[in-house]
Amino acid sequence: MKLEDLKGKIEIDVEGSLARFAGMESMYIKFLKKLPEDENYQKLKEAVDGQDNEEIEVSAHTLKGISGNLGLTGIYDKSSRIVSAVREHREQEIPGLMEELSAEMEKACELIRAL
Repeated sequence: MKLEDLKGKIEIDVEGSLARFAGMESMYIKFLKKLPEDENYQKLKEAVDGQDNEEIEVSAHTLKGISGNLGLTGIYDKSSRIVSAVREHREQEIPGLMEELSAEMEKACELIRAL
Protein backbone atom coordinates (compact mmCIF):
# COMPACT_ATOMS: atom_id res chain seq x y z
CA MET A 1 0.00 0.00 0.00
CA LYS A 2 1.15 3.53 -0.75
CA LEU A 3 0.58 6.73 1.18
CA GLU A 4 -1.86 8.07 -1.42
CA ASP A 5 -3.97 4.92 -0.99
CA LEU A 6 -4.95 6.10 2.51
CA LYS A 7 -7.01 8.92 1.03
CA GLY A 8 -10.65 7.98 0.87
CA LYS A 9 -10.15 5.09 3.28
CA ILE A 10 -9.56 7.24 6.36
CA GLU A 11 -9.81 10.95 7.04
CA ILE A 12 -6.28 12.18 6.34
CA ASP A 13 -4.61 15.33 4.99
CA VAL A 14 -1.62 13.89 3.18
CA GLU A 15 -0.65 17.13 1.40
CA GLY A 16 -0.73 19.27 4.53
CA SER A 17 1.21 16.67 6.47
CA LEU A 18 3.86 16.34 3.81
CA ALA A 19 4.27 20.11 3.93
CA ARG A 20 4.88 19.87 7.71
CA PHE A 21 7.45 17.15 7.02
CA ALA A 22 9.22 19.32 4.40
CA GLY A 23 8.01 17.01 1.63
CA MET A 24 9.93 14.06 3.03
CA GLU A 25 7.48 11.22 2.47
CA SER A 26 9.70 8.56 4.04
CA MET A 27 9.94 10.55 7.27
CA TYR A 28 6.18 11.14 7.31
CA ILE A 29 5.54 7.43 6.86
CA LYS A 30 8.06 6.64 9.60
CA PHE A 31 6.09 8.79 12.05
CA LEU A 32 2.73 7.47 10.84
CA LYS A 33 3.94 3.94 11.55
CA LYS A 34 4.54 4.89 15.19
CA LEU A 35 0.84 5.58 15.75
CA PRO A 36 -0.28 1.95 16.27
CA GLU A 37 2.28 1.62 19.07
CA ASP A 38 1.46 4.95 20.76
CA GLU A 39 0.31 4.38 24.33
CA ASN A 40 -2.05 7.35 24.59
CA TYR A 41 -4.95 5.57 22.91
CA GLN A 42 -4.68 2.66 25.35
CA LYS A 43 -4.44 5.09 28.28
CA LEU A 44 -7.54 6.86 26.98
CA LYS A 45 -9.50 3.60 26.76
CA GLU A 46 -8.51 2.69 30.31
CA ALA A 47 -9.40 6.17 31.58
CA VAL A 48 -12.82 5.99 29.92
CA ASP A 49 -13.42 2.55 31.45
CA GLY A 50 -12.39 3.92 34.85
CA GLN A 51 -14.30 7.19 34.37
CA ASP A 52 -11.12 9.12 35.19
CA ASN A 53 -11.94 12.49 33.63
CA GLU A 54 -8.52 14.00 34.33
CA GLU A 55 -6.72 11.18 32.51
CA ILE A 56 -9.36 11.18 29.75
CA GLU A 57 -8.61 14.84 29.10
CA VAL A 58 -4.82 14.39 29.18
CA SER A 59 -4.76 11.29 26.94
CA ALA A 60 -7.34 12.61 24.48
CA HIS A 61 -5.53 15.95 24.26
CA THR A 62 -2.21 14.24 23.59
CA LEU A 63 -3.78 11.99 20.95
CA LYS A 64 -5.36 15.07 19.41
CA GLY A 65 -1.92 16.70 19.09
CA ILE A 66 -0.29 13.61 17.63
CA SER A 67 -3.06 13.04 15.11
CA GLY A 68 -3.11 16.73 14.17
CA ASN A 69 0.60 16.68 13.39
CA LEU A 70 0.15 13.53 11.31
CA GLY A 71 -2.81 14.95 9.41
CA LEU A 72 -5.15 12.24 10.70
CA THR A 73 -8.15 14.54 10.67
CA GLY A 74 -10.70 11.91 11.69
CA ILE A 75 -8.79 10.94 14.82
CA TYR A 76 -8.03 14.60 15.52
CA ASP A 77 -11.72 15.56 15.32
CA LYS A 78 -12.93 12.70 17.47
CA SER A 79 -10.28 13.12 20.17
CA SER A 80 -10.95 16.87 20.18
CA ARG A 81 -14.63 16.22 20.79
CA ILE A 82 -13.73 14.02 23.78
CA VAL A 83 -11.54 16.79 25.23
CA SER A 84 -14.41 19.26 24.82
CA ALA A 85 -16.90 16.88 26.44
CA VAL A 86 -14.69 16.57 29.53
CA ARG A 87 -14.01 20.30 29.77
CA GLU A 88 -17.68 21.15 29.32
CA HIS A 89 -18.84 18.52 31.85
CA ARG A 90 -20.70 16.47 29.24
CA GLU A 91 -19.34 13.17 30.53
CA GLN A 92 -22.44 11.27 29.37
CA GLU A 93 -21.28 11.80 25.77
CA ILE A 94 -17.84 10.28 26.27
CA PRO A 95 -18.71 6.58 25.75
CA GLY A 96 -20.36 7.30 22.39
CA LEU A 97 -17.52 9.57 21.30
CA MET A 98 -15.04 6.89 22.36
CA GLU A 99 -16.81 4.34 20.16
CA GLU A 100 -16.44 6.69 17.19
CA LEU A 101 -12.76 7.30 17.99
CA SER A 102 -12.08 3.59 18.43
CA ALA A 103 -13.54 2.76 15.02
CA GLU A 104 -11.45 5.47 13.34
CA MET A 105 -8.31 4.56 15.26
CA GLU A 106 -8.56 0.84 14.53
CA LYS A 107 -9.13 1.45 10.82
CA ALA A 108 -6.27 3.95 10.61
CA CYS A 109 -3.83 1.68 12.45
CA GLU A 110 -4.72 -1.30 10.26
CA LEU A 111 -4.06 0.72 7.10
CA ILE A 112 -0.91 2.34 8.47
CA ARG A 113 0.54 -1.06 9.32
CA ALA A 114 0.10 -2.00 5.64
CA LEU A 115 2.23 0.93 4.40
